[in-house]
Amino acid sequence: MAGYALIGKGEPVFANFSRMLSEGIQPNFITFVVLLNACTVSGLLNKSQTYFQAISKDFGIIPLLEHWTCMVNLLGCLGESINVENMVDKLSVIPDMVLWCSVLGACKNWGSLRFAEQVFENIGIN
Repeated sequence: MAGYALIGKGEPVFANFSRMLSEGIQPNFITFVVLLNACTVSGLLNKSQTYFQAISKDFGIIPLLEHWTCMVNLLGCLGESINVENMVDKLSVIPDMVLWCSVLGACKNWGSLRFAEQVFENIGIN
């Protein structure tokens, strides 16, 4: 599944995930990282939100930093600046530099100096 996501082919990832579930194979946190990455390369916001919610709601897995970073990447790629800001406000994990760099990359794409300044304050760069 990860190989398909890496080469930008989301549909085989989603098909294999469905097959996993139908065969009674339980996903783990890595499965959801792969699914969210596949959504990112495919530009599928609604599908990614469904998977993100299912992580804890349907499978009892606590979303990890990797899951949050995938969502921020996708939202940033789609130009969803308000949603990135909202997601950062809702983080249930301690962000790392990878997540902050994803947010800053998105800020650069949108030209959002205000939010970039807030990010710099959060990571202690003045």
